[in-house]
Amino acid sequence: MGNLPISNVVDVTITRETMFPTEEGFDTLLVVTNETTGPLSASIRTKVYRSMDEVAADWASTDEAYIAALAAFSQSPSVKNFKLGFRVTANPVDDELDEIQAYDQDWYGLAFTSEMRDAAGVLLAAAWCEARVKLFFSCSNDADTELSGDTANYSDQLKVLGYDRTVSVYHQVATLYPDVALASRVLTVNFNSRNSTITAKFKRLRGISPIDVDSAALTAITGFVPGTGLDDTAGHFANTYITMGGVEFNVEGNVCSGEWIDVMHFVDWLTSAIQTEILGRLVNLGKIPYTNTGVRILVDAVEDKLQIGVLNGGIASEIDEDGNTLPEFTVTVAKVEDTPAAQRAARIAPDIQFVARLAGAIHYATVTGRVLV
Repeated sequence: MGNLPISNVVDVTITRETMFPTEEGFDTLLVVTNETTGPLSASIRTKVYRSMDEVAADWASTDEAYIAALAAFSQSPSVKNFKLGFRVTANPVDDELDEIQAYDQDWYGLAFTSEMRDAAGVLLAAAWCEARVKLFFSCSNDADTELSGDTANYSDQLKVLGYDRTVSVYHQVATLYPDVALASRVLTVNFNSRNSTITAKFKRLRGISPIDVDSAALTAITGFVPGTGLDDTAGHFANTYITMGGVEFNVEGNVCSGEWIDVMHFVDWLTSAIQTEILGRLVNLGKIPYTNTGVRILVDAVEDKLQIGVLNGGIASEIDEDGNTLPEFTVTVAKVEDTPAAQRAARIAPDIQFVARLAGAIHYATVTGRVLV
């Protein structure tokens, strides 16, 4: 006797339409070189490397690309996605960054091999990154950075421009790559993991020797005034690597505007995460109806990513003096019935707004005490 298929009565079709867009490569560092000794060229603009063995297969140990990669992979932990990129020396740096971006968009941190230090191209690269979701780590060996009144050094010029997307790093030794080392350490953050966010201050940079300066020169370099914080009249807002109390670490962990590196990194991630989550829901659902229930789907997407921001330590979680947990964030949206008809007809959702406080980090502490006999 024939066994008739169940689909004659119950027909079930499951389509796996779960293709979410990917978030930006916030854990990817690109170091750009002008060297022609490796596999890169004007037609092959980038190559990804996951280990120093892979770098050594393409580059000689005397190549700047190799030395920069060594600084990246020497950190613990180190950046997982490391790329080398190629620029044509004869062309303007910003034009070459356009070419690299057209070839490969999947990177966030940018640095250059040493031929770009203290050169006019630094300003072009900084301006290029300022208009994009990128973070430029620039290194200088200009000794005048140790002078508070000098305005010609590139760290001071970048500070005056107030760039949020450039990190200036000063070092006395031209053969080292503290900028790449710092970028490699910063870009290890996995925003989907608990308590994963970090401050760039106090981070050890393996393979980088601390500079030898007195307190006045350090203030001139960084602009940090103990007990006050960053002061743009006191210094150049550059990061540098020091030893204090027998411990080596990076100071101060800021970008050229005086904002903190970790703030820029976290906000860039949160922006992309919310955009990606909402787009994924719009793509994967048949439609999101223009109802309060439908708008709630978008609000849920925002709240989901804000909650991850609390989990990774980017958004503050507070307890009041009575021990009660305070809301980490609030999300508000207008009701559909209060939204203008023209906006509804154009299928533009009501504006979703949220308020959350960044967790930040402690960089300085003061203790006052009394000792009684």
